[in-house]
Amino acid sequence: MATPLRSHAAIASRVAAIVSSRAGAKERAEDLLDELSDVVPYVAGGFMMAGIGHVTAGGSRVSHQTLVRRGFENSIADRLNSKEFYDEVCSVGMMETERPFRQRDVPGGGETIATIRDWLIPAGLVEGVTTPLVTSDGRYVGMLNLSVDRVDHPTDQAKEFLALIATSLANSVDPTRDAKSLTDQLVATSALLIGPHDETCVISDSRGPLSDWLAKRIAENPRGNTRQWLVDHDGSWYKVGSVRFRSDGSILVLAHELEEQLPISRREIEVLTLASRAMSDKQIARYLGIGVRTVSSHMRSVLEKLRVPNRAGAVAFAGSRGMLLFDVSQQS
Repeated sequence: MATPLRSHAAIASRVAAIVSSRAGAKERAEDLLDELSDVVPYVAGGFMMAGIGHVTAGGSRVSHQTLVRRGFENSIADRLNSKEFYDEVCSVGMMETERPFRQRDVPGGGETIATIRDWLIPAGLVEGVTTPLVTSDGRYVGMLNLSVDRVDHPTDQAKEFLALIATSLANSVDPTRDAKSLTDQLVATSALLIGPHDETCVISDSRGPLSDWLAKRIAENPRGNTRQWLVDHDGSWYKVGSVRFRSDGSILVLAHELEEQLPISRREIEVLTLASRAMSDKQIARYLGIGVRTVSSHMRSVLEKLRVPNRAGAVAFAGSRGMLLFDVSQQS
């Protein structure tokens, strides 16, 4: 006899608590799978996530990456993450309706869907449900797949319940959620998230210097351990830096408009930035198209203004405070 399932009201309450928790996306997804086992008695389940740059449910072919999974063999998980499976779920209208569908909901009982016919059923996964995950602001972020080895599940009630909580599930595993939270906490002027496959998503674009090109260059951070840079944009100074998320390797690039006056001039900042690249006064002079004595004069002024004893101290001081330019234009 089947174990009675807990009331959907109790599960919905627990799901709401998970959605609002401050745990990471993977931890939230694991907790959600625990709860959903009392909705659908699955033997295999997983959250398959789309890239952060994919913002609508439908349209282009999309491949996915597994956030968490249980029970699926590697080959089946790879198939569920494939563009082919995404095309198949689009073909049955799931992305248009944004509603869950079971294998038996597909015309022909799933025989027309290669993933069901050739992958799931041969593995003993004779039924299941796929739920599209669309956030409250309309972004498609992935899908939830739950597979069972019995034909009496998922029930109609379970399917409707998944439809009811689908938006909450999407918000919980949204890959941009943590980035948005951090952006709000740091009150950034603008922010852009770069996914593990170089896809991009604008988090905040009130104003500022960020573009895909600049953000990716800063995220690559080719110059030492400095994590903040100065950028001049439309006559204003911005500090721009990056934060890498350990969970998936995505990088959040943030820009803050400076309100305080910088202690050294722009030309002095240019000289100091080039000095941080181990360039000599002669090399800096050639790069900027100015005299060597002028470079030396700027450096003396920098030491005096920053109250540091030498060139290395000035570079260290400026680097630790994000006072080095990301780019310095070379004068021809």
